[in-house]
Amino acid sequence: MKIRNWTNDDIVSVAEIEKNCFSKPWTLAMLEEEINNPYFFCLVVETDNIVIAYLNYHIINGQYHIANIAVESNYRRKGIAKGLLKELLRSAKENNISGITLEVNSNNAAAENLYKKMGFKTMGIRKKYYGGTEDALIMWLYL
Repeated sequence: MKIRNWTNDDIVSVAEIEKNCFSKPWTLAMLEEEINNPYFFCLVVETDNIVIAYLNYHIINGQYHIANIAVESNYRRKGIAKGLLKELLRSAKENNISGITLEVNSNNAAAENLYKKMGFKTMGIRKKYYGGTEDALIMWLYL
């Protein structure tokens, strides 16, 4: 498995993973728009020349804001999301980033536990953030 920055050739694969993993996925058009955003970045994991996971984020005021992390279902629980987060942390330190933030569904215990293991702390709650019904935990990792 290899972690690398995405290219235009990866947009369709990332959109497909989005569709498979989220009830309200980013569309292909949204991803195509973001590839031209100078503050948007996406790491992908590929194996056998197939993209199986990604982590995308924005740089906002010297901090990383994780938008999404997704791993194809048959590759979950193999440390891939953790590997993506480690690569993001390495990049953050290399680029003098002061912190990393994200929102996670309060019902997604697996993701919340992963972020906590990586050092993220819950700093707030966005009530009814997801679809007007589910809360988001606001998590931060200060570097």
